[in-house]
Amino acid sequence: STGMLYVPQSVNAITVKNVTVENVAAAFNITYSGDALFEEVTLNNVTYGIHFQIWGSRTYTVKNCDLKGATNPFWFWDKSNNTQKVTVVFEGNNDLGTKSITVNAGALKLAAGATLTAAESLTISTEKDYEVVYENGIYSTVAKNYVAQIGDTKYESLQEAIVAAAPSGTVELLSDVTVDKWIMFAEKLSIGNGNLITLNINGLTINGNNHKLTIKDIESAGNGNRLFYDAQNLNINDLTIEYIDGAANLGGIGLTSGTIKNVTFIGGGYGVLPGAADVTIEDCT
Repeated sequence: STGMLYVPQSVNAITVKNVTVENVAAAFNITYSGDALFEEVTLNNVTYGIHFQIWGSRTYTVKNCDLKGATNPFWFWDKSNNTQKVTVVFEGNNDLGTKSITVNAGALKLAAGATLTAAESLTISTEKDYEVVYENGIYSTVAKNYVAQIGDTKYESLQEAIVAAAPSGTVELLSDVTVDKWIMFAEKLSIGNGNLITLNINGLTINGNNHKLTIKDIESAGNGNRLFYDAQNLNINDLTIEYIDGAANLGGIGLTSGTIKNVTFIGGGYGVLPGAADVTIEDCT
């Protein structure tokens, strides 16, 4: 009843490696023990694969294991009133077939670069700067596509970065970026229908770092289809802006004051729409 391998509470950590278990009710019973590593373990005709009796915070690592031959690859039992949870980390390539995992006392984590074949119902986290994707029965990780940065914080959306940096922060572009639909920034506009982003900009800097911003369409609630409408002290440097598709005859940077330096405009209706205050345009084409 205790399984092929029973690990009692007194064991601080275990490693199970290069093991095949066949024709048993339970393969591994981990009772209150410390961290564990299961590497290159294969299960065939097993009812319960790895049984975790959880007591306190633990990390169990599963690496390059073929567990699809178990009816229940993982079985978790949470001791009553346990406030600390277990984390199961999958490394390498692991296979549960079409099986799922019921985790009532912990979390599942997929290491960067690892894969897990399993049912689609799982909730799995991964490492910073990566995200988990599910395709054709396999969980895997992909690097997040960061396009902008403010200090130590990176963003996958340039417009989200601008909102976070306003009114006077600095946005650094990390790569070329294409925006399918740019929502115009404005501070002092009242609209009836449509969409725009109401934002106080006063001292914001966008450093393009010689990257390219491609705009495919612009939504401005019928107010000129610009990138910015009335920004104050807006500074944009070292950037190429190209308008294509639905934005081919739209666009423009509307600002009441600021500096546009070393910016190249390709296509679009306008380049810069300056206001009445001081606007400096330098080395732009």
